[in-house]
Amino acid sequence: MHIVKTIHNRENNRKVEVFQKDDGAFGFQEWKWINEENCWVPLPKQIISVIDTMQHALDEAEERIPWLREGNVQ
Repeated sequence: MHIVKTIHNRENNRKVEVFQKDDGAFGFQEWKWINEENCWVPLPKQIISVIDTMQHALDEAEERIPWLREGNVQ
């Protein structure tokens, strides 16, 4: 698996990573920055990994993640 695109919100405390798996399928994962831990933490409900193209993965992420859909990106 490798990351093909990363999108951060304007506050830089959330991000979405679009990835491609070894079998060619795409997916995405939303992450949240935790100041107390000084690290990114995945939000498990957002893992999607059976999408056929990167554009479809981006479209699906926009449908499921409000800040991405609203254009709150860097």
